[in-house]
Amino acid sequence: MGHNQPAAEAFITIKNKPVLLRVANGFFGIAFGSAETAAVISVELTDISLTRCNNESYLNAGLMLFGPLDDDSARTIAGLIQPTLH
Repeated sequence: MGHNQPAAEAFITIKNKPVLLRVANGFFGIAFGSAETAAVISVELTDISLTRCNNESYLNAGLMLFGPLDDDSARTIAGLIQPTLH
């Protein structure tokens, strides 16, 4: 996704908890937790990938692996990162 393209965001669920994903300016943002214990991670979009292991999908954010993801969540992530695939 180019730096001049509009931001895109979506909610997915990981382990029954809502997670906000946001793509903007070449970065992939992940926000999760509650108001008291919220965490935000921002990773360069080119470092994000989906990984398949033991018939389950995971979001690979470099040093962190999120999942397992349900199929709808994996498709949502793929849609957000697809414009950066070459």
